[in-house]
Amino acid sequence: MKTTPPQRFAVAQLSLMLVLLLWLALTGNLRLDGFLITSFALFILLKEYTAPYSINLPWRNRMRWASIVGYAVFIAYALYLTYTSVDQTVLARLL
Repeated sequence: MKTTPPQRFAVAQLSLMLVLLLWLALTGNLRLDGFLITSFALFILLKEYTAPYSINLPWRNRMRWASIVGYAVFIAYALYLTYTSVDQTVLARLL
């Protein structure tokens, strides 16, 4: 049975995530936030490096929403980490 381009993309992404998971586990750096952020970065790289130049495929247009949601979650998480790491007394003086 012939695989379609979206199936090949999904297999490539899952393979990269599995390799990342094994690498993080072997190096002793396995944390959920590190895995998710790096997986998202790999998704963006895979999406950009496998995109055709001359045509615009409909299934690739739908991946734009996954990228937007990923960016929003990443920014929200970064802001959360920044807010929780700031001393609350300093933050109260600024506000």
